[in-house]
Amino acid sequence: MWKRSVSIFLVLSLFLILPACTIKKTLNIDEGSREGFSSPLAVLGEIDSTGYFCDGVKAIARIEVNTPEGRYPLKVALALKRPSSLRLESIPLIGPADLFLTVHENVLKVFVPNEGKFYIGKATTRNLAHFLPIAATGPDIEGMTSILIGAHPEIRGKTITLDGSADGILYRVDILSENRKIQSLWVDPEKRLVRVDLFADDNSRLYSARFMGWDCIENMTLPENVTIAYGDNDKPDIIIHYVDIGPAKAIDATIFDLKPPPGIIPIFLDQ
Repeated sequence: MWKRSVSIFLVLSLFLILPACTIKKTLNIDEGSREGFSSPLAVLGEIDSTGYFCDGVKAIARIEVNTPEGRYPLKVALALKRPSSLRLESIPLIGPADLFLTVHENVLKVFVPNEGKFYIGKATTRNLAHFLPIAATGPDIEGMTSILIGAHPEIRGKTITLDGSADGILYRVDILSENRKIQSLWVDPEKRLVRVDLFADDNSRLYSARFMGWDCIENMTLPENVTIAYGDNDKPDIIIHYVDIGPAKAIDATIFDLKPPPGIIPIFLDQ
């Protein structure tokens, strides 16, 4: 089954979300050293105090997944809401959807109509590995909800410090916890987030996400394109182009809780 669904699960399997924390201001730059950027704390506050994501988001996306085995293009319908609620449906060229997937309250549910199988389990990489072996090498999937809407994963750490510096026309904010870098963010002169790098405990880069073509849609600012490159690779492993994206006001949480069709007995992944 995993070969049929390889590209979808590659999109879902290698993201990380981290719970929020209190931020302590630490400056390694002069105040006002870059026009429009007074401090790294102010920059982080600017991109985090948007209120853009109070509502859910719905989208149609064309996705290209590049793997050593080949290129996998697909089209999907998405609904998501931070911090970690997601619904994904494949849109094949012909016929009905051949995969439905939801994540809500750390529960993963997957329905594969062609096989008549419905899977339920915790939203862990171990469970994703039942469908895609490569998923076992990746972090948790919840952080994808942030990346998909052009935001950085939430920040966790006992003591958080911020370092800011100019990087060409961009402003870079390095987020550190106990002297270990956990995230780096790049912001353009319009104070829009254009790049996020996330780091592992050994300071190696987990992935780099880039956001392009920002649109202001009602009360949300959302990217038209998202690319993700894993490890130190700068060539995108995943390219996401939103054909249509916008807010989903008063989104019903039940859409993130997939129900098994009548007559199909769920397969539990955590037994």
